[in-house]
Amino acid sequence: MTERIPAEAWPATSFIAEELEARGIRLDAFLNVIGMHQQRWDALQGGELGLMLKESQAIAGALGISMELVVNLNHAYMRWKRARSSTTRTGKS
Repeated sequence: MTERIPAEAWPATSFIAEELEARGIRLDAFLNVIGMHQQRWDALQGGELGLMLKESQAIAGALGISMELVVNLNHAYMRWKRARSSTTRTGKS
C-alpha cells in the first residue's frame, strides 16, 4: 500500500495556535496549562521537531479535542516534511 503524502502540510502547532486565537486563549496561559516551555513550542512551531504523544495528549485534553486529531496533524506534517526532504535530495520536484 502506498503512503499518501499531502501536497502541503504545516506543523500541528499552527492549527493549535489558530484554535487558541479563535477561543481567545493566550499562548503563555495555554503552555502553562499543558506544562510546555516556550522554547519547546517555538521548536515545534518552526517545524524542527514533532510532538511527543504525551504532549499531544495534554494539548487534546486542554482543548477538548481528540488526541487522534492532534496526532494525525503531527504525522501528516512529519510525512510531508520527510517526503519533501527526500525529493530535494534526489532532485525531483
